[in-house]
Amino acid sequence: MSCIVCNFEYAKTCDPCQRAGKANDETKGPLTLVPIISEIFSKINFDACGPLPTTPNGNRYLITATCLDPKYPDAVHVPNIGSTSRIEAMIHIFSRMDFPREIQTDQGTSFMSNLVIEFAEKFGIKVNRSLIYYPQRNPAKRFHLTVKRLKNSMY
Repeated sequence: MSCIVCNFEYAKTCDPCQRAGKANDETKGPLTLVPIISEIFSKINFDACGPLPTTPNGNRYLITATCLDPKYPDAVHVPNIGSTSRIEAMIHIFSRMDFPREIQTDQGTSFMSNLVIEFAEKFGIKVNRSLIYYPQRNPAKRFHLTVKRLKNSMY
């Protein structure tokens, strides 16, 4: 029996996994054109998730990143969602993905701070912002649902 089949069989019998389940929200968003990406990790979407249960290291938030082309998600635990924590998380993520040409964030105050803008300018990264009342435009938000579902099945 393959490893994938074993995982599916286990998930079918795991009570916390069944209770966490998938969201039943079937609302469809508007269709938008997706830009053609010629190089992986050239455009990365960032967002913050939390507060979550505190880790032994005192971290309560996640800075999440999703690369648009291979749909690769990544996350880093941080104690707060201030500008310095976000930049440290971005450097940590860039060490695994490489520096992108472009990042997309929401309009959170710490992502719009001068420190983050200077960091992006120093490394030649173009910064795009999601619309204020349209968070679906940032794919990192979808990753939050997965993280929260996993968290609920563990606690």
